[in-house]
Amino acid sequence: MSSPAFHCKRFVINQEGAAHPVGTDSFLLGSWASIEGVTRALDIGCGTGILSLMLAQRLEAVANQIVQIEAVELHAGSAACALRNLRASPWLDQVRVNELPIQQFKAEAAFDLIISNPPFFLEKTIAPDPDRRHARAAVTLTQTELIQAVLRHLHPNGRFCLILPVNEGRLFYQTAATMGLYISKKVTVYPRPGKPAERLLLELTRSAGRYQQSELYIYQEGTQYSEDYQRLVADFYKDF
Repeated sequence: MSSPAFHCKRFVINQEGAAHPVGTDSFLLGSWASIEGVTRALDIGCGTGILSLMLAQRLEAVANQIVQIEAVELHAGSAACALRNLRASPWLDQVRVNELPIQQFKAEAAFDLIISNPPFFLEKTIAPDPDRRHARAAVTLTQTELIQAVLRHLHPNGRFCLILPVNEGRLFYQTAATMGLYISKKVTVYPRPGKPAERLLLELTRSAGRYQQSELYIYQEGTQYSEDYQRLVADFYKDF
């Protein structure tokens, strides 16, 4: 059964056919990733297309020229879902959905920004449902393959932004450093004060050096969103 449509301030995410529904991870990543100087962006594993649409909305407000966003998605149902959402949005001319593995994707030029909410369950136990398995297990795109794809397509001065659970995130940036991609920003995301961290927001570049670190709490108490989280996602949540 499909999840219900998710209504943002300027677009709607219909989730029919998608391998995985929209969640907090997408809103965190799509709102946080730096768009400074971006004229070309790549969304790897676009799912419903939410990250591409978030980038298009943000870039519209700051860009002096049309920004091209390439969205790549292997899962046929998700790619079709992303295309429907794109056609219903104000940014049809700026986003192109490509239904193929990122390993086969060929671009005309390098990208200033690459963004991804990748599969992250590395455990041996794999979900029995094929759509859920595709969305949540690193079986069609390993961490090494993702890093290789980023290195193929990232501009020398470009940035790669992603979100991962804490353990997978640490493994990812450690592996990436051995391949020539280095962490430049890290935000440790906590559900609320007193609880263990659940996610890492990561920005990586081709330049090694010191990196910025910060923390973000999604809730301040009970079900009340923190001021930092509300400020981060305010352009998208209809209730903020």
